[in-house]
Amino acid sequence: MRGDNLFQLIGEYLDSLEIEKGLSYGTLANYKSKLKALANYLSVYENIDQWDGVTFPHLRNYLKYLKEDQNKSASSRANSVSCF
Repeated sequence: MRGDNLFQLIGEYLDSLEIEKGLSYGTLANYKSKLKALANYLSVYENIDQWDGVTFPHLRNYLKYLKEDQNKSASSRANSVSCF
């Protein structure tokens, strides 16, 4: 499936946060949701399937997408940024 690398690494990252930082279930669920949304955007709209292909302009485009296409508030967009 396209984007497996993006999604697989999200799982590994969340596992490490749980073990090393002891983050709460709620925080991990929030990170998971935000990171999967980003990975989906990158895969579908930017044709990227690995994190090492992501650049600052891709992230800027994602934030623009959240604002203009998804009508996300500034605080919601800030929350997304805090996850990555």
